[in-house]
Amino acid sequence: MLAIVNAKILTPLKIIDPGTILIKNHSIVAVGYAKEVPVPPTAKVIDIHRKIVVPGFIDLHIHGSHGFDVADGSAEALHTISKNLVQYGVTSFLPTVADSSLEEILKVIKITKKIMHSGTEGAQILGLNLEGPYLNPTKKGSMYSDYFRLPSQDEINQLLKEGESVIKMITLAPELKGAIPLISLLKEKGIVISGGHSNATYSEAMNAFKKGMNHVTHIFNAMRKLHHREPGIVGAALAMDDVNVEIIADGFHLHPAIIKIITRVKGIERVILITDAVRAVGLSEGVSYLRGKEVVNVKNGVVQTKKGVLAGSILTMDKAVRNMIQFTGLSLGKVIQMCTLNPARAIKVDAYKGTIQEGKDADLVVLNEDYKVCLTLVAGNIVYTAL
Repeated sequence: MLAIVNAKILTPLKIIDPGTILIKNHSIVAVGYAKEVPVPPTAKVIDIHRKIVVPGFIDLHIHGSHGFDVADGSAEALHTISKNLVQYGVTSFLPTVADSSLEEILKVIKITKKIMHSGTEGAQILGLNLEGPYLNPTKKGSMYSDYFRLPSQDEINQLLKEGESVIKMITLAPELKGAIPLISLLKEKGIVISGGHSNATYSEAMNAFKKGMNHVTHIFNAMRKLHHREPGIVGAALAMDDVNVEIIADGFHLHPAIIKIITRVKGIERVILITDAVRAVGLSEGVSYLRGKEVVNVKNGVVQTKKGVLAGSILTMDKAVRNMIQFTGLSLGKVIQMCTLNPARAIKVDAYKGTIQEGKDADLVVLNEDYKVCLTLVAGNIVYTAL
């Protein structure tokens, strides 16, 4: 048994201070105030000296890090990403693949399925996020639109045959011909349908939400602009109480004032922090690499094509948390909910992840007074320490 003592615990729905967490067989077996949770004499004790313990971060939208991309379709890529994410407090994630051929997507599905079965040394893979291929080329962002296509029943059947147990989320443009029937099918399969890379009008987006789309991919980015006479997909997402919206809180994809407005309109429960991180995370500033047919440059913390189009980010989840506090003035607990409980609920893993509670997975992160990661545990195992 492992005991974490002398902790300030953010569950994140409440604060327990000073608190104790007991871990056994990869799960939390007890959590509460120190005076209420006795530590067994045989337990291994970690005294964190009043540092903050929060649930492990869950990143639902990440393409790569440290020189590797999910679209590489290799075990090395997924394992490298997994091992490096834990230093940023991420304990589970959805590898995300974009602008790829059917063959490439199927390859990623197969390797993801294999690694989900065998396990990782770092952050746990919860499934796969497909950002496409049913996207609108007029809102391609930095993606290579030659891979975009209209929804195909035959193609989705192939994807589901290989990856029904793996695919957790799909981004599509709801205005495309054939998108609405696809939304109904994916809803039946329990897959989260997210609107993105879309030129949908308000009415088109609202129709998709009514059919089962309940998520929006990196809101405001790569989609029709919000206008006071045609609110578009952004306005529809902000108007719908039961729709989740993703935020890239790097200060480049969204102005801090917009982030503050989103959180006020949507409420804490419907905002999900993502990184949309790419292979340049962890690499030297100024690095350039080829993405599709375009050269991508990393300069001053921004990932862009030569035309100045944003091409993902080098944001890490711990940095996103610190930025959100700075941008919005919200408490740490409320911001932590956006990258723990909210994403867990979105992909329906909140029965065992997303909060610090008895019976849940012992995915935990220890933060210092500057909200920087000191210790990360995945399923009760220490996978990163800077204590």
